[in-house]
Amino acid sequence: MHTSELSRYKTPLLVVAVVLMVWGALGALDIRHQTYTGYVTDGNNTITRVTDGSPADVAGLETGDYIRSIGGIAVEDLRAAVQRSRPEINEVRKFEVERDGRTMSFDLAYAGLPMSTALVRYGVVLVGFLFLVCGAWAFLKVPTKRTMLLSVLGIAFSAGLTAGPYFTSATVRTAVGDVILLMIIVGFAVLTHFLLVFPKTKRTLEQRKMTWAVYSPAAVVGCLSVWFLVAQPTATSAVNIFFRALFALFVVVYFGTSLIALIHSYVRADARDRVTTGLNLLLVGAVVGLGPSLVLSLVGLIAPHVVVPGAQFLPLGIGVLPVALALAAVRGERSAQVA
Repeated sequence: MHTSELSRYKTPLLVVAVVLMVWGALGALDIRHQTYTGYVTDGNNTITRVTDGSPADVAGLETGDYIRSIGGIAVEDLRAAVQRSRPEINEVRKFEVERDGRTMSFDLAYAGLPMSTALVRYGVVLVGFLFLVCGAWAFLKVPTKRTMLLSVLGIAFSAGLTAGPYFTSATVRTAVGDVILLMIIVGFAVLTHFLLVFPKTKRTLEQRKMTWAVYSPAAVVGCLSVWFLVAQPTATSAVNIFFRALFALFVVVYFGTSLIALIHSYVRADARDRVTTGLNLLLVGAVVGLGPSLVLSLVGLIAPHVVVPGAQFLPLGIGVLPVALALAAVRGERSAQVA
């Protein structure tokens, strides 16, 4: 498509951007109603950490406890869990746990979010807005296929990060969850596609079928994820492990491919091209935006019980990435037009 043909998408893009901004703002307003327990699990309902003085600590929960039910509903019964509304601040629910072979019950009173946790969630919404605004700005500034990909990426990640308001209807919550999950999956695929065509299209994508190859795995993972959310199978350890492993593999493959594409472009370019095409900007943004999160993940793998001071704020550095992507894309497209 030529620039004139792509320009017709500017108005729809602005409409979607405004809708998502309102959606994100409503989600930000809802943060003050969200609750805090103070415990962390390993994903299979075994508590791995309890914060001192938190509702979980006051209730008597301990590291190593296996949570069997909350409020009378078994944690493996996903359908019942989804139908139940979220807890209110100061609401008390009974936790049944297994500890040293014995079944024990504890009453946990949910609290409002601590200031630090609330700030992180507001920060995540802000990062979502950055993805949306930066992607839209790049396309409005220089409407090309590459900046269009960037705007779609911004829409996808913004939808996932801003979350939106809470709905009392379980059906609506499930539908919204499906859409958000699909948007995140699409976002990773589009990020990979963008870096495979920026600043120049890689040979692997010169054939049409290779573009389909970029999105096919995302389509498969998306369909399986939607089935999981709709069917709500019993959340056994095997099911949890399978879907966590599947999604982790998806993220690693797409994210890894994106990094390889960026490094490949950087290595193949000379010093002048790295400046004019925006590769320097993009590389700095990737290092600054993703570096802290990658280091934190590595620490979590090597020493999962180590608590890094301020760790919850480090992922917010990802907000640098959409800014770098947009600036690099605009610089690269303008350089290509001049050439």
